[in-house]
Amino acid sequence: MDFDTVTGVLQNQRLFKDVSTSELRCIAPELIRTELRRGEHLRKTYELNDAIDLVVFGLIQLVLPSDQGAHRIMELIRPGQSLGEVMWMRSKPLPFCAVAAEPTLIYRLPASTVSWLMRTSLTFNRNLAEGLADRMAGLMHNIERLSMQNATQRVADYLLQSAEMQGSDRFRLELKKHLTASFLDISAETLSRVFHHLMRDRMIQVNGSEIAILSKEGLARLLQPAPMQNTMRA
Repeated sequence: MDFDTVTGVLQNQRLFKDVSTSELRCIAPELIRTELRRGEHLRKTYELNDAIDLVVFGLIQLVLPSDQGAHRIMELIRPGQSLGEVMWMRSKPLPFCAVAAEPTLIYRLPASTVSWLMRTSLTFNRNLAEGLADRMAGLMHNIERLSMQNATQRVADYLLQSAEMQGSDRFRLELKKHLTASFLDISAETLSRVFHHLMRDRMIQVNGSEIAILSKEGLARLLQPAPMQNTMRA
């Protein structure tokens, strides 16, 4: 694999931020390039994980299957992010499957190469630890969203987060609307109803998968807890 191409890819990956050129040169021949079509599996449920996968472009959804046929989207892995670190380090099978939500390019880093990097590169280890910490914070935020927020708050929170991640108040939904609803643990009908109310209140505009936030302040106000009423009698 061409070294300059690999270097350009790795420099956009958080795991390899500030990793030395000599170390990148050593691992370049070990990377495995994989292209996925939308809906194609990168990893299947209960598969043993023997590598770390780097998302170059596209989008990977981590899906928890259900015996009832329903599927829960747990997390989205975006360009510059990676997956598989935790399960590889624990030598445990994956409790979820990884599916491409759109055409996606992956560079796979085999376990032997990851082990070598962990022995030789302090920078890689720091990046790995910081990435895992951020992933944990993101998962905790998702748990808080699902356990503490109502449907309107979940949608408002998700829209604000999407605008921040895409760097614009005008952005496209990363997933189709029914999958976005699944990610937020609401029905597709509820998502449509919340969108209608937010449009009526002039907080957003919706055109297919394109979203324009008209009032960040209004969405942020929806996330504020309701004031507690004083029920004590004088």
